[in-house]
Amino acid sequence: MISAPATLTALHATLPAAHKGTGTERVRPLSPAGSGGSARIRPAVRAAAMRRPLLVSGAGHALIAAALVAGALLFGRVKLTEPDEPPHVEVLVDGGGAKATGSQASPAPPSEAAPPVEAEALPATPLPPAPPLPTTAETPHAAPPTPPPPSEPDVPPQPTPPVQTAGITPLPPPPPAPPPPVPTAPPAPAADSRPVIACFGDSLTAGAGLDDGQSYPDLLQHNLDQRGYRYRVLNFGESGDTTQDGLARLGSVVAERPVIVLLELGANDGLRGQPVSNAANNLGRIIEALQSARVTVVLAGITLPPNYGPQYIQSFEALYRTLAARYKLTLIPFLLQGVGGHQDLMQRDGLHPNAAGTRIVEGTVFQALEPLLRKD
Repeated sequence: MISAPATLTALHATLPAAHKGTGTERVRPLSPAGSGGSARIRPAVRAAAMRRPLLVSGAGHALIAAALVAGALLFGRVKLTEPDEPPHVEVLVDGGGAKATGSQASPAPPSEAAPPVEAEALPATPLPPAPPLPTTAETPHAAPPTPPPPSEPDVPPQPTPPVQTAGITPLPPPPPAPPPPVPTAPPAPAADSRPVIACFGDSLTAGAGLDDGQSYPDLLQHNLDQRGYRYRVLNFGESGDTTQDGLARLGSVVAERPVIVLLELGANDGLRGQPVSNAANNLGRIIEALQSARVTVVLAGITLPPNYGPQYIQSFEALYRTLAARYKLTLIPFLLQGVGGHQDLMQRDGLHPNAAGTRIVEGTVFQALEPLLRKD
């Protein structure tokens, strides 16, 4: 076996003169031409070089360096020292610019590049193929399912401990709130149980041209009250009504269950020149319907202005006398007796009484009704 100092001394003698005496010598790795990769060194030599720093000096450089150069071409660089320096060998990693020594690593100075040294390329050793990964079908056992977490046992609810009230005076309960006020409707007027007297007619009954409360039915109510007669007077007068119109609304009069009806219709039939027989027929039907309802009928007659001719006027006035006799009615021959033809008692139209004339008309009506009234 050759000692390390002798071997490195021999290697140092074979190096070119340019690399002697420069302190530390560097050997750069080279890839063989056409090899397509880095050169390989033998495993034994590589292991010896990488295991620990090899200290050589003198003539021992030659033999050991020759063995290390081949492996350093791919994996590192060999650093040789002069005999007067502490003998050691450094292996520098390829391409990294860092050097490894026996004690520490330091960056390699870029200016100290060594000339490349050719090394014998070793054949590449192929790596063994990796074992195939097991497939799903080759898996012997599937992962067992995760068991569900154990359910907690039902814990019965714990009774709430009673609150200690010893020595504590409970507060009295608050007084109940008063109920909200209930809105009350105004009291309904007491039903008027007095017997009804219905005044059933046209504009003479309705009080055409007069103020409210001045018609003869209004004055009749006031007169009866003053005399102590307990009757209620209702006004069913409609301006412009004929006997045909009165027959059409007869039901509303009967619905009030009157005990007495003052029937005043026909003036508008005569003023329109209608046949007297039509008025007589309509008035007869009205009287019959009222008598069937056990109503006492008082018939008020009327006359026409002189321009209608004496023959028509006479036949028209006779109409009321005939009906009163046929149905045995109380008759007022002329409602406007003592008023008609008096300008101071009539309105400007000459057909309707004014307020003063209406008071006279009311007196005439009361005279006809009084024998039929009774005091309770």
